[in-house]
Amino acid sequence: MRRNLSVLASLTSIFVFAGCATTGGNYSKNKASKESKVYTNNVLGESVIAYSKSKVCPKSLKDLDKKNWQKVMNKTNACISKQNLAMAEKLAKILANEHHVSPWGPYYLSLIAEQKGQAMRAVWMIDLALKKAPGKGILLFQKGRLLWKQNKPTLAMELYEAAVRETPELVDAHMSLAQVYYRDQEFEKAGKHFEKVVKYDRRNANAFIGLAECELEDGDEAAAVNYLEKAISLKPANLALRMRQARIYENQLEDFKAALKRYKAIVKLSKRKKLDQPVTNNLLDTIKRLETKVSQAKPGEQVSKRNPAKEEVNK
Repeated sequence: MRRNLSVLASLTSIFVFAGCATTGGNYSKNKASKESKVYTNNVLGESVIAYSKSKVCPKSLKDLDKKNWQKVMNKTNACISKQNLAMAEKLAKILANEHHVSPWGPYYLSLIAEQKGQAMRAVWMIDLALKKAPGKGILLFQKGRLLWKQNKPTLAMELYEAAVRETPELVDAHMSLAQVYYRDQEFEKAGKHFEKVVKYDRRNANAFIGLAECELEDGDEAAAVNYLEKAISLKPANLALRMRQARIYENQLEDFKAALKRYKAIVKLSKRKKLDQPVTNNLLDTIKRLETKVSQAKPGEQVSKRNPAKEEVNK
């Protein structure tokens, strides 16, 4: 590998939830009941929010339509998003009791137990959910996350892969797979999953960053700066991203004019306080050095030794 993986901190922070689990079973070979499919066929997969429309976590259960499982799920999602675990648990128990064939009651109870640090209960609940809806992608992903935290990465990765096969739009599972494969220097596999992330989430800057790094490993610096351009458009104040792109122009592509243009844009943005960090004096020295190099080039002489990717600098 040509550089330290710590270059991009966003690729080293792989999981955000804590948890623990026992070994997983081959859930995908089992069949869900006809009744449980009613609760799962039209539910898209996301890591925490399985069915999300409501943004309001209720203060009480008064006037709640307990028979409408979609509405109860919406409220549960809202409460989990707002970290109101007490109300989320009450709603999850309604799902578990009123819609006992559905996997969503135990699924949410698994998430809530995990957040509370109740590892054994989190495992028990997700296993119960998988018995009700075997092979459901979002449930497999939750089980995998718990397995990962139990230090069983092989089983966890198998479940992640099974999850995205069943639910291709499960962005968080693709992201987790991509980050682990990147960490393990399996860049082709990582790139494929980063591509899936941006297919379903065009505003995922970290996936574009991951794609850029994978392209660099493959020796395609022009593609890398293009992906970084997309990441910068989503995170225009991120100094590290802008510096990363400019340095690739300077050091890998050896397109000194393009590098100089981007370094100057960084200084300009910094003076306008548009960046998340201040620039150092070293950058000014770099600009002077490149200005000299560009000015000393003979008329008609190509300053760059390679064909650069031509992208406009974000203003």
